[in-house]
Amino acid sequence: VLHCDPHPGNLLRTAEGKLCILDWGLVTTISPDLQLTLIEHVAHLTAEDYAKVPNDLVRLGFVPEGGETDIESSGVVDYLTFVYSTWNSGGGASKLDVPALLARVQELTAETENGLFQIPPYFAYIAKSFSVLEGIGLS
Repeated sequence: VLHCDPHPGNLLRTAEGKLCILDWGLVTTISPDLQLTLIEHVAHLTAEDYAKVPNDLVRLGFVPEGGETDIESSGVVDYLTFVYSTWNSGGGASKLDVPALLARVQELTAETENGLFQIPPYFAYIAKSFSVLEGIGLS
């Protein structure tokens, strides 16, 4: 289970030291296979092994099976590589123009033939969770 709004108002530590979740309104389940694929994807990004990103995008559901070559030529991988490397350099989203980033991702989604690049529904939950955690961490 992934809690996607993990701010202090939604979580409580009990006297026994256990986690008590007060608000279950924004949760999703991530399968073990998808969890492993996400970890591998983050490892590829951290190691700057961007050649593996197209296959990662297929395995994560951003690109349909067989679309690896098409997604490379569309500019999506280049743009994601820029975003990842900027984010990885420290400072989080403060170094990125997030509204422009989201607009560009939407453009790339619209520009790819037959909607080749898509944002899987589960990813909105992950993005929300990370943005909340990053905001807490940077404050």
